[in-house]
Amino acid sequence: MISKNKKENHQIISRKQIWILASLVSLLAFFLYLNTVNNGYALDDYSVIAENSVTVKGVESIPVIFQNFYRYGYSIQNDGIYRPLSVAMFALEWQISPNNPALSHWVNVIFYSLTGWVLFITLCRLLKNYNIVLPFIISVLFIAHPIHTEVVANIKSRDELMCFFLSITSIYFVLRYFDKNSVMNLLISFGLFFCALLAKETAITMVIVIPVTLYFFTQ
Repeated sequence: MISKNKKENHQIISRKQIWILASLVSLLAFFLYLNTVNNGYALDDYSVIAENSVTVKGVESIPVIFQNFYRYGYSIQNDGIYRPLSVAMFALEWQISPNNPALSHWVNVIFYSLTGWVLFITLCRLLKNYNIVLPFIISVLFIAHPIHTEVVANIKSRDELMCFFLSITSIYFVLRYFDKNSVMNLLISFGLFFCALLAKETAITMVIVIPVTLYFFTQ
């Protein structure tokens, strides 16, 4: 009875530690890029958002966005790129607050903050046989690395941001499926992976990454 209580207490402490450290990683991501929310549009933001005749129509243009290429509605009608998810998000943001880059910058910062959260809890599952400090250090180094500055600070890079966020979350639910043997987790994982593909085509690499991850980090 005593050993059982100790085990339960240990699990509770571990969960508390994970939540606390995940919050720290998320807050780090948030405050690192909070200074970007007052930035305006730049570079490719104009071709995808501000000067795109489809995006600026708001939510009514979402069906058109999903039927056409990435920069459809700008002078480049057919760029051969299909990334409708981020453009649909831009259309929704324009509907809520037209010509307001601050809203889109806020969305980028929030999603990067959520990325830090999901990355940490996913690493905790993958590295469950190691001290919790290891996934925490990896997550902090990833979040704080300056190579991600353009992805967060440039609104257009929402495609890259959403692709990674959805891919990592997909891996998390795959791991939950193997832990809990719940088909629902597997279906959620497939759904998230499909959305990641709609965000950016580079998500296709997860077709290899996920099986390799399962091979090395699960039974």
